[in-house]
Amino acid sequence: MDALACREARTRADFLRTELLANPASARLYTLLESYTEHWPRLGGPPAGTGLPDLIREVQQWQPQARWVVVAHLLHDFVAGLTEEGRKEFLTTLAKAVTVHGDEKTAQALIRAAEGQGQSLTA
Repeated sequence: MDALACREARTRADFLRTELLANPASARLYTLLESYTEHWPRLGGPPAGTGLPDLIREVQQWQPQARWVVVAHLLHDFVAGLTEEGRKEFLTTLAKAVTVHGDEKTAQALIRAAEGQGQSLTA
């Protein structure tokens, strides 16, 4: 990569981290808009035909105060404070609860995450 390309990549990464990843709604909006076309007009908004009410409804579900976002943050912080063994135990317990509620596929994914294949559960 030349110096300009490196600088552009660094600027984009900084933008993604500080602006988008700080707010789940912004991140979701960005991914929705990016998925419509490879290069949608930067200042013109989404492509023609984009259902604005649907887009707004989707983004509202990702607002920082949305219940699932609050719960996700609480769980993330809780799990991050556990030891590696505690994380495995927590995910195994969670997998059992998910199984009781009838979602075997998600339960198996949680078991695989608990096994970790040598990766940290908070990575």
